[in-house]
Amino acid sequence: MCVIFSKAAAEDTCLYSQYSHAGAGFLSPFHIGVVQALQEEGLLTKKSKLAGASGGALVAASTVCGISPSEQMLAYKEITRSCRTAGFLGRVRGTLLESLEAGLPPNAHDLANESLTVAVMRIWPTFQLQPELLHHFHSRQDLLDSLLASSHLPLYLDSAQPFWTRFRAGLYVDGGLIDLVPPVPDAIKVCVLPGHFLFRDDLHVTPHLLGSTYPFSLQQTMQWAFVAPPDDVADELLRMGHQAAIKWVQSGCIQESRGIDASAEEGKN
Repeated sequence: MCVIFSKAAAEDTCLYSQYSHAGAGFLSPFHIGVVQALQEEGLLTKKSKLAGASGGALVAASTVCGISPSEQMLAYKEITRSCRTAGFLGRVRGTLLESLEAGLPPNAHDLANESLTVAVMRIWPTFQLQPELLHHFHSRQDLLDSLLASSHLPLYLDSAQPFWTRFRAGLYVDGGLIDLVPPVPDAIKVCVLPGHFLFRDDLHVTPHLLGSTYPFSLQQTMQWAFVAPPDDVADELLRMGHQAAIKWVQSGCIQESRGIDASAEEGKN
């Protein structure tokens, strides 16, 4: 069952004001493409709330801070070029931090507060089986640290802290390890992986919207999540994200999984 909508109605009622971006690693151009399309369609504005884990959190944070999709792609390609030169395993954190420090505005934490949710996974002093969802950031540095914690894939991101990273008096790891998509109520779930790769049917904007044939194998996809794909593949992921979002908009319905009362919405029309 679905509720048919128009873009004007969506803007008036804020039906599409929350988006949750899955962990993506170096597949994040897909998320950037989704953001670009939603902004063009008027369904992602300054009033929208974004959530993300790992690479999805980086795109969400950049977006709420007013960094355009084209600027995000430039930053992404600068990061990948640097990593190809210096290496990926254990060296990504430094390159990522440098990019965040250069790109996020001085008031990034003010822009992010209450508009951004960052998923992190706490393992000490108490271990949590669900990601911790952060909505408030005390300072710009606190926001940067939360994004690095959300991206801290053990044995990969940082050779100096191979297993975990220290954050807010605790030990944390990648926010997408347990649940790839941050579990934000009523949010549209955006994922760079087709749902069948994850055995999930509750995702909204994914490559499956482009047709039954996904152009990359699971092995290729997972490899590119950790070792950045060539620039032409990154551009293709951007295009796929844009097209998938447009397909979702054109579908014109809200899935029941969003928990929106269809009869109540129909009663307003």
